[in-house]
Amino acid sequence: MQPLLARAICFSLLLALPSAASAQGLARSFEQLRSLIQPGDTARVIDAGGHEVRGRVRYLSPSLLVLQVGGAPRSFLEADVARIERRRNDSLANGVRLGATVGAGLSALAGVAAARRHGYPPRAVVPYVGLLGGIVGGTAGAVFDAAHAEERVVYSRHGVPSRVSLHTSLGPDRQGILATVRLGR
Repeated sequence: MQPLLARAICFSLLLALPSAASAQGLARSFEQLRSLIQPGDTARVIDAGGHEVRGRVRYLSPSLLVLQVGGAPRSFLEADVARIERRRNDSLANGVRLGATVGAGLSALAGVAAARRHGYPPRAVVPYVGLLGGIVGGTAGAVFDAAHAEERVVYSRHGVPSRVSLHTSLGPDRQGILATVRLGR
């Protein structure tokens, strides 16, 4: 592989690395919740009785949360709320960046192989094939991220419950169980 092509692929892979995400904790009061949820966010509130209400955050104070639910405001006092989950759409930028990088890198490698097989110099083919692969990959990444939304617990009066899940993995060449344990905070 030519040094310029190797550098370009390494640079593309570095761009695809995820950026540092800020750690967000779990709020135990509406005062702490104000840093994790803002007006306009979509939220699901589970009250002390276990009833769920989904709506857009309209107002949040240290003691009161107001959601816009079906055109009408609905108020919740902190004492009446057991848990709040925030729903946010995934940023399209990271999907475009990762998709374009993977698409361009794989297309460039395929372009080098095809050019050598047919007797063309790789530098005549790789930029065009890599660009096309980057466009296709970036588009696929954007579509994937547009369809993906994250729902995350941002407030819990009693913390997040512990959870154990078991998944079987059966196939002609494998048998096993995957156990996942999530401890509450």
